[in-house]
Amino acid sequence: MKTIIPTARLFGLTTLLFLVLLSCKKEKTPAPNPQSGGTSINSPNCSFNTGHFKINIHGQSFELVVDSETHYTNLYNWSGYEESHFVIYGKDQNTNPMYVGFALPGKFKLGSTSYSADSLGSDFFEIDIDTFSLYVSNVVFNVTISDLDVDGIYKPLKATYTGKAHSYPWYNGQAPSDTLNISGNICINGFIM
Repeated sequence: MKTIIPTARLFGLTTLLFLVLLSCKKEKTPAPNPQSGGTSINSPNCSFNTGHFKINIHGQSFELVVDSETHYTNLYNWSGYEESHFVIYGKDQNTNPMYVGFALPGKFKLGSTSYSADSLGSDFFEIDIDTFSLYVSNVVFNVTISDLDVDGIYKPLKATYTGKAHSYPWYNGQAPSDTLNISGNICINGFIM
């Protein structure tokens, strides 16, 4: 079995490290706590440095719980490749570890945009939640808000998405034996370290 570090995951780790170092010089904004009256994970407005991410995988629903251990980035062109990068490290509502990462060409534009592994490679959108370790073969984002600031941070990005995902073809490049429907919504504003 060969270990491969996909592009999106490598970029995500590098970006998180950079933002951690950057955030050391700034006063930290505490993450909202739903139990203390802060913005809940179901908040439709996703104010700055908060976020909402939900994904349905073949009938199972997973929702990001924003707490003191959540990390996410939502950036454009930080690596110089004119790509939008999105990374979440956190937990879902059942405390399952959650990693979601994607690297997509260009800026997010209002309306529907399709992406596919045929043109972008199998590591353009990855999902690791609960027992799932998936790559997305095609996805359509329907973006309703895309507010990119001059520093290259979406404040916010709000969209719904649908697509197909598969277990990684771990052995000898064989095609996956499964095809799973995915869908969900996202409203991420800024970044949390």
